[in-house]
Amino acid sequence: MAKIKLVDTSHWETVDWAVVRPHIYGAINKCTQGTTIVDSKYYSSKNGCIQTACPWASYHFFAPLSDPIAQANFYVSKVQGGSKIFVCDVETTVLNEAIERFQPTTSLGRYIKAAKMKAPWRALKELPEELTKVVEEVISQYNLSTPLHELVNDFCDRVYEQTGYMPWIYSSPYFISSILKPPAFFGLKYDLWIAHYYVEEPIIPAPWSSYILHQYTDRGVLPGVIGNIDLDNFNGTPQEVVSLFGNGSIYQYPEYVIVNSPAGLNLRATNLKGGYIIVAIQNGKELHVIDTKQDEDGRIRYKIEGWVASWLTRPK
Repeated sequence: MAKIKLVDTSHWETVDWAVVRPHIYGAINKCTQGTTIVDSKYYSSKNGCIQTACPWASYHFFAPLSDPIAQANFYVSKVQGGSKIFVCDVETTVLNEAIERFQPTTSLGRYIKAAKMKAPWRALKELPEELTKVVEEVISQYNLSTPLHELVNDFCDRVYEQTGYMPWIYSSPYFISSILKPPAFFGLKYDLWIAHYYVEEPIIPAPWSSYILHQYTDRGVLPGVIGNIDLDNFNGTPQEVVSLFGNGSIYQYPEYVIVNSPAGLNLRATNLKGGYIIVAIQNGKELHVIDTKQDEDGRIRYKIEGWVASWLTRPK
């Protein structure tokens, strides 16, 4: 099954939406944090998506020490409508505070790095007892009279009251199982956007049994993006992205080609004669074209969506 690639953005990224649009099926842009912070690039990212008909949504970075109802009110007021998807991002605020108490050069360095990157899961499962104790100490300093999962639930309920749409939950396997500790009803009530880097399929922590979106890297490279960007795989179809988000459309590629050769065709790294083969494309597969060039032998070479460098040759 083809990967349905989305991006998520914040003020850290600089995106040319017209250039990146052919390479993605949608975007989720940071809108707010706590009760006072509006992401400095939210509105420009939202407008960039609208102008390019890119399905878009927003997310809120949840602050455990701020009132969840006030956070929800603030978030909804700044989104300013236009999308059916809202997200509560509850993640490494606590863990980062704990990690900062250690020096990366200590014997715990590899575990600390793994925890901060939210991957790999194996390393997180082996998180040393010392670091676990520090995490618990930081949590206790919050003096939360209400468990974190109840605060998140209150936030989401308030968003639903105001919009009619139940938010997704964004987090990592470690944070969910060790810190959020959600009750069983979370798995039925909320769609899960899971952050688990550098794996084909993420660990799905209880109480969930499936996920809607998998953030698989924060080191993505795409045309139109300066530096790296978070990349996500949607667990569904392009049509479902448009339907769920309630805006945008499936990108209309200039043309497509269907591989119609018993032996298939080769996908090459350049549009020049002799470019090395990236992958052999099976017979009957439909490929989206985002650029065309003619080589010195007069053959048409197609730039194919889905690879950073990839050209498909059609015989003269």
